[in-house]
Amino acid sequence: MKKNLDIVKRVFCFNDIVILAVILAAGLAFLFMGRIWLGVGITLLLCWLFMLPFFRNGYRIEGKQGLFKLKEIYASCGSKAAILAYLDGSSGTLEYNTKLGSGAIVEVYTSRDGTILARYWDYADENAGIYYDLYPISRDQKEHLEQIEPKS
Repeated sequence: MKKNLDIVKRVFCFNDIVILAVILAAGLAFLFMGRIWLGVGITLLLCWLFMLPFFRNGYRIEGKQGLFKLKEIYASCGSKAAILAYLDGSSGTLEYNTKLGSGAIVEVYTSRDGTILARYWDYADENAGIYYDLYPISRDQKEHLEQIEPKS
């Protein structure tokens, strides 16, 4: 049931590339506008440089086509068995108490073509940081999962 982390990779999506290109172009433009604008140009180029390794909002999943977006749903680690049974399809309903607290994350990956995948991550377990299998889920299951997140 435990899965390797390497099947999900963070990548640049189109919006990331556009934003980074605009910042780079503006930084270069200000750099060559004259001495007055030199500081602004250097600041924008430094921002671009520091954003480059961290500004990735898309996800590629090994064995699946397309680019995925991530939504994290915080859940209770006490409901691990119920959530995993719901994700793999062995349980048709999810009974969940929102007052249980947190300790786990359900990651829901959605692509443009309608593919929805979800996986459970238990970060409060004694073996912290365990990722489980990716499960294909329906749109109804995704909406039901979004309702379990505790409201603050």
